Amino acid sequence: MKTSYKLLLMFVFLFCIHVSSAQTITEEDGNWSEQYVTLTNTPQAELMVRVGDIDNLNFGWPSGFNPFSGNNTPGHGFPWSVNENDPTGTDRIMVISSYAGAPPHGSDGYTATTSRPGNIVTPVTLNYNLNGVAVKSVVMQIFVDDFQAPVWGASYTITIDSVRVPFLENIINSLVQTGPIGKMISANVPAEYLYLFEDGQVSIRFDDYTTGAGDGFAIDFVKILINKAELGQYSTVTGKIIEKGTNTPLDSVLVVANGIRESYTASDGTYLIDSIPPGYISIRTYKPGYGSKSKNISLANEGTGNIDFELETPAPYIVQITPQADSIINDLSTAIVVTFSQEMDSLTFNHVNVIFSDREKTLSGKITRTLTGFSFQPDSLLENAMTYTVTITSGVKNVPGISLGQDYVWSFKTFDPTLDVSPLAIQDPLEVFYNPSSDEITVTYILDHVSQVNAGIYSIVGLKQLDLESGMKDSGKHCVTINADNLLNGLYILKIDLGDKSYTKKLIIKR
Repeated sequence: MKTSYKLLLMFVFLFCIHVSSAQTITEEDGNWSEQYVTLTNTPQAELMVRVGDIDNLNFGWPSGFNPFSGNNTPGHGFPWSVNENDPTGTDRIMVISSYAGAPPHGSDGYTATTSRPGNIVTPVTLNYNLNGVAVKSVVMQIFVDDFQAPVWGASYTITIDSVRVPFLENIINSLVQTGPIGKMISANVPAEYLYLFEDGQVSIRFDDYTTGAGDGFAIDFVKILINKAELGQYSTVTGKIIEKGTNTPLDSVLVVANGIRESYTASDGTYLIDSIPPGYISIRTYKPGYGSKSKNISLANEGTGNIDFELETPAPYIVQITPQADSIINDLSTAIVVTFSQEMDSLTFNHVNVIFSDREKTLSGKITRTLTGFSFQPDSLLENAMTYTVTITSGVKNVPGISLGQDYVWSFKTFDPTLDVSPLAIQDPLEVFYNPSSDEITVTYILDHVSQVNAGIYSIVGLKQLDLESGMKDSGKHCVTINADNLLNGLYILKIDLGDKSYTKKLIIKR
């Protein structure tokens, strides 16, 4: 009787707050009731693509509620009937694939009140026509509901077109949406993942393949902003960063909010980041020699919050990698070998923190651990004439628990001359000289025909720092000289679009 009374109250509550979004039409998002929307030259971006109607999982919004304001929705009932007209992966409860009925830490209401196959995880797919738009930047906005990885022990893997994207995993794996409640998250796509958005289709999947946790979730809509202008609603985060143990203020610490906005600490260790899209915000720090740290905060539009950090030193760093960055290897059975500067917590050498991908998928393999490193042996032979990327996330830690200073990313190529593949298939038209550099870097690229060229330098989280080249260029060899005087010490990403292909290189500024 007590349970029935609570359900009745919940029903009455939902009946009172339900408001239809059918008549809401805005310049930024079009008609909120439409399931598939593509708009050009909106106040927010050169191209906006949305999948899923903006309707709070078919419950509607309370009067006056703006889902883009950063506020949490009120709690809502569950389960609910799925509208078959809603796009796959939206407006439905999904329970992670590794759940098998015996969760190690209990389960949430979404898991307890649904069953297979109705709650299987399905991706959200966006299709669009770029119509000649060059992808220079992408911001993703996702209205998420009831993610609770820290509560139920889940560890989400997020892929875009089968390629793992840790910049989203960092956010999703820290969410606690008990209620259940919904909230907007916004994240900038780092430069090395922009190629995924250049073919006019992206498929985004949220799942956990390993823990068996009882964590269910839902997605109301997914929106991408290509070549962002202004988002219109913002919040501010301030704070102070000191060295743990000595309390010394740390200057020149890079502080990043969801990969969208960044700032550096002043000489007294203080920072201020404004113009952050409201909602769930992950703040992460980067400083050479210190372990990277992150904390989270929820802010509404025009809200201000404070987050302080104590950074630890000395942070571990990578002293040797095999294969080498930008190398070409002919052994297609090669293993990835990484050695660190210190004795490491070998349990952090796992498939969450070690990511091995080609341009189409993330590869599986066996990790063999040592005291100061690990090897990763792919489950199958590498493909010939292919570019592979290895990411070691800052989730890797030493024995005292200090993490890497930042994610470590490098690429290499395969080429076995005994196989029937032209050497042109692996030719790299992009070369960088004096890297690391303290003042100038020369970038050389080769075009075999007249092409549109766009080049820029980005921070490690994908924010543009410099424009280098833009426009139509003749065939032949071209050189661009980069004046690094205005760049602080650290790691940057050079991204250059040559016609319909994109290339990236790591740049290191060291004085």
